[in-house]
Amino acid sequence: MVAGFARAPVRFLPRASLVYAKVLTESMHPDFLRDALERERSTARLCAGRHAGAAGEAVVRAEMDAVLRGDIPLFEALPGSRKLLLDDGRSVPGFFGEPAPHAVRRRIGAMSPEDGAFQERVIAGSFADGREPGTGRRGQAGRRTPRPHRPGPPPPRWSW
Repeated sequence: MVAGFARAPVRFLPRASLVYAKVLTESMHPDFLRDALERERSTARLCAGRHAGAAGEAVVRAEMDAVLRGDIPLFEALPGSRKLLLDDGRSVPGFFGEPAPHAVRRRIGAMSPEDGAFQERVIAGSFADGREPGTGRRGQAGRRTPRPHRPGPPPPRWSW
């Protein structure tokens, strides 16, 4: 089953989107918009403590370029490849140490029977709709406790 996902594009997040959003918001401050060099310096905080080498430089440059054009970067990868696809159409070959399916198979192989059973329960539970198997009726997991109605504030009254 793992091999079936080798060609399915997935998003790669070198940082949390919240970090990009914060740097983007701060870079839009009027103080930075007056001076392109200052704006670039403000986005250069993305360079601190990340990927090393030429591959890391390409990723950081793509992150900065996206933020400077007012966007949050979108990087993708094909799990069966070691290449990272940048949002400007370029790619960084050999960015990942190994193709993801190899790492997944190794981790699955290292699981104890108990770990494997737990993972299967988590996966099955994520697909469950709360119905009891074979009955079509909702079980305890599918029941919802009704919440009491709490009226909100009255709508605003506009006066012109």
